[in-house]
Amino acid sequence: MNPRHFETIKQSVEEYNKWRADNWNIKPDFSGANMHGMNLFKANLSNANLTDVDLSGAELISIEAYSAAPTHNFRAQVFLIQTLQE
Repeated sequence: MNPRHFETIKQSVEEYNKWRADNWNIKPDFSGANMHGMNLFKANLSNANLTDVDLSGAELISIEAYSAAPTHNFRAQVFLIQTLQE
């Protein structure tokens, strides 16, 4: 995990997305990060290293996540994940 990448997204998804736009050639490394319960609304997680990341309880509405790796090519747009508790 790169601590700078993690601190940036932890502070503000908006600032993180701006950083991503300015640094499009950098692959964010969140490997092993505890993102439990984080608000990642509209976060650009494209090409990020999410190996062993704990995303349980995280807000994953409208995230963008895709990988350009030839053997793991996928694209996902999550528009709504909602947990209802009674």
